[in-house]
Amino acid sequence: MAARGAKQVDSGNKFGCFGDQKSMTSFIERDEVNDGIETIRGTDIPVWKVVKLHLGGFTIEDILERFSDLSEAEVRGAVSYYYCNRRRIERQLEENKENV
Repeated sequence: MAARGAKQVDSGNKFGCFGDQKSMTSFIERDEVNDGIETIRGTDIPVWKVVKLHLGGFTIEDILERFSDLSEAEVRGAVSYYYCNRRRIERQLEENKENV
């Protein structure tokens, strides 16, 4: 259930998208050099790469092993960002389907 006052937008996953996106987006920045692709703040890791692993069945722990520079909060923020910005991130996934 969403926190009081937070509107749940997508209940298709335990991460979901909730009305208060401030903490989630604090981990995300747009890399204007690379066509505005969202990355994890302070890294060159695109959100779509984290999401690709998540959608492939990787657990948070698996993703942290793959991207050891990220914190659990950053991984969860990236996945939550995906559920709130599905079309945009799915477009990036499609454009980068050959990349890992």
